[in-house]
This record gives sequence, C-alpha cells and structure tokens, in this order.
Amino acid sequence: MGLRVVKNSNVRISKKLEAPQEAGKHFRLLCLTGKNKGFAYFMTGKRLVMGRSDTCDIQILDTKSSREHAELTKVGEKYVLTDLGSQNGIVVNDLKVNQHTLSDGDKVIVGQTVYKYSIFQIKSLEPVEEDEDDDEDEDDEVEEKGKTPSNKRVLILLIVLGAAFLLLNEDPAPPPTAKAPGAAVNVSGVTKGVADTSREMDSELEQKVDTILHRGLREYREGNNYRAIEEFNLALILNPRSGRAAFYLEKAKQKLDEDVKANFLRAKVAQDALKYESAQVSFCAILRLLEKYPEDERYVKAKKEIEDLLVKMGKNKNEAECL
Repeated sequence: MGLRVVKNSNVRISKKLEAPQEAGKHFRLLCLTGKNKGFAYFMTGKRLVMGRSDTCDIQILDTKSSREHAELTKVGEKYVLTDLGSQNGIVVNDLKVNQHTLSDGDKVIVGQTVYKYSIFQIKSLEPVEEDEDDDEDEDDEVEEKGKTPSNKRVLILLIVLGAAFLLLNEDPAPPPTAKAPGAAVNVSGVTKGVADTSREMDSELEQKVDTILHRGLREYREGNNYRAIEEFNLALILNPRSGRAAFYLEKAKQKLDEDVKANFLRAKVAQDALKYESAQVSFCAILRLLEKYPEDERYVKAKKEIEDLLVKMGKNKNEAECL
C-alpha cells in the first residue's frame, strides 16, 4: 500500500527535507519511522485528521493506528493535537497525552510511527535598488573640488609605486614550517582533520546508541521492563532524537504498568479468598517490578498491603520474603 496523494488544501506532501523557500510561516510534520519515513507534511488547513483511513489528511500506514486517530486544529498561530479516542493513544516527548499544543521540535508518536514537528519562519528578501545617478553625482563632486579623473589615476599610480618600493626593501619571509604528521589541512576553508574527527565521533556515538538499544530490547523481550527503561533512557541521553529509543521506552513503561496492574488484581483475588500467602507473593512481585522507584505510590501501597497481611497472619515484618 503506497502513500495516498492528497487532493485537498489542508496539507502538502513533499519528499524534500530542506526548509521551504516561500516567505511566511510553515508548519511541518516529518515522518521518521514506518512505511512513510522521510515524507514531510506541510499543514495549511484549519483542521486535519491523522489516521489509517485513506480519507485522512495525513494517512498513517501503521496497523497500531486507529482509522481516525488524532486531529490537528490550528488555533491562532499554533496547532493543537487531540486524541480522537484511539486505542493506542498519542505520545508527545515521551508522555502520553489526550491534547497537546505543539511546539517546534516536538516528537510525536502515533501508533508505532514517530513524527517530528517543526516551524519555519521564512522572511522575504527585498532587492536593493541601485541609484543609477551615483556615478554622475561622484563625477559632479570631483569637478566641484577641481579634481579631474586623470588626477585621481596619477595619485593611485604613485601610491602603488611607493608600496612596491617598500616591499622590495623588506626582509624575505621565512619559509613555511613543516606540519606535523596528522595535523589538520585546510582545504577551501574547511579543516579536514577536524571534519574527519567529527565524523568518527558521530559514528562512535551511533554505534554506542545501537549497542544500548540492543541491550534494552533484550531486557524488554525477557520481561525486565525496568531495566529496559534504564537502557532506553540512556540511549535518549546520548541521542535525544532517537525515535526507536523513544518508542520502545514508552512500550516498556506501558508493559511495566500492565504487569503492576495484573499483580494488584491477583493479590486482591487472593485476599478475597483469604489466601494471604498468595496475596503476599503478588505484592512482593510489585515491589520487585518497582524496586528502582521506591517513591512510586504503587510501591508504597504494595508495601503497606504486605505489612497489613503480616499482621493478619500473626507474623513479624522480618518474616516477609521481600521487606
């Protein structure tokens, strides 16, 4: 399934990544992942719809996207992004939102597709008109002061001859010193050595981020979600523009939340059946899931529930398996 050609005036689609040339304010969503990666959507309408349906202004070729997932509404000089009751929601800058006023540089995730929002303010350049009478005015001024063009040429010639005489009497310049091996060589105003070093640093950083992402994905697949979250956060610190790290960070957080909710539900069922030992196991599982976040209210609640269970069972705090 390819990209649908938009025939309305709400959005203009382009494969070019450079800034627009036309004067004015331009609003762009750039697709960073998925089947439409590299497509730029320049928004011009008052209301646009994003989603999987081919009737949407911005079509998302993503099975995790709803048919009509979100809308973009222009309010003044800004666009407001609103969730249209989608199944998987919207994430902006790593936070799940229902509505958000977009700012330049915002990272938006719809389904599994990552976009970057940019604002371009292009100013018109007015040509400067030359005064055709400038040369005539200069000639008039020269004539008024009694200086003819020939006098001016003679004066310039004398200055040049004097400068040449001074240069001939100066000591010859010392030969250029040999550059040490590996020193930067300036070619056409570009320092080659510095440019090469910069490229090497970028390559090393990219490899490091890929390694961290690989570790995080392994932890995510094995169900160690809090460890995966740490790895994805580290990747974003090194490269804040990493769409993959942002996407999987949100997925790991969602999976962690689901695991915590499931254990709370199991603990409640066990408590209602007076199976206090089983309930304690589920609450302890929550503490292990959130061990890196002891200030989390769910961690505090699970710990309190365990202490209450120990009292009901007539046990001391040191008899709990996880306190």
